[in-house]
This record gives sequence, C-alpha cells and structure tokens, in this order.
Amino acid sequence: MRWVSVCLKLTLFMKRGSILVKHAYRDVKGRSQKQVQLSADGTEICWGDLGSKKLSKKQNVSEALGIIYGARTSTFERRSKILDNEWMCFSIIFTNRTLDFSALDDEVLKNWFLGLQGCICKDKDEVYR
Repeated sequence: MRWVSVCLKLTLFMKRGSILVKHAYRDVKGRSQKQVQLSADGTEICWGDLGSKKLSKKQNVSEALGIIYGARTSTFERRSKILDNEWMCFSIIFTNRTLDFSALDDEVLKNWFLGLQGCICKDKDEVYR
C-alpha cells in the first residue's frame, strides 16, 4: 500500500512539472532550461519553453525502453566538459533517440528519476501480461 502512495505522489509531482536542463545531441553546447511535465493522462513526457511554459514537444512514455542514471549517453559523452554535476543527470532511452536531462536540485532529480522509472516499468509490465 505504501508503494502505491509513493507512486501516486511521484506521478502528481511530474504532472505539475518542473524546470529541468535539457541537453541536445546535435548542438555540442546545447543545454537549456525547459519546463518538463507528464501529460494529464500520464502517457506523454512534455517539454517546452520556460518563459511561456508552452509545451511544444512530447514523447510517448510507452515508447521508452528504459532510463539511465548519470551522464552516460552519447549526448553527454560528446561534451568536452559537462557543465552539470554528473550525478544530477538522467536519460530516457527510446529506440531512435534519448531525452537527456539534468536536475537543478536533488529532490527534483529523485522525484523525476523514480517517477519515470515507475511509469516506464509499469508500461512494460502491462505489455508482458
């Protein structure tokens, strides 16, 4: 029962949204703060402009293969110097891309990493039933 309560709290946290730093693969210096949140129905990760809070990009959670803690993907490896603490970074892995983020504080990191891990695992668990 306690785990269900924790999952609900994490989901609500992600639906409210947070400011995360998004790292871009194509641009070696590409890192910018974005508003990131889980869609109201919990099926999509949405992000967009911090100023307007318009969430113009999205990716289906069901398409995620997994989540990696730390600056381990090629997006981070391309950087000559990682400007964020490596332990504040995480990446969501999809078939043809990654979404690479870093959190601004450890509470936000913990909530997003564990929350997304729960969403991704739950989605995969439903596929295998």
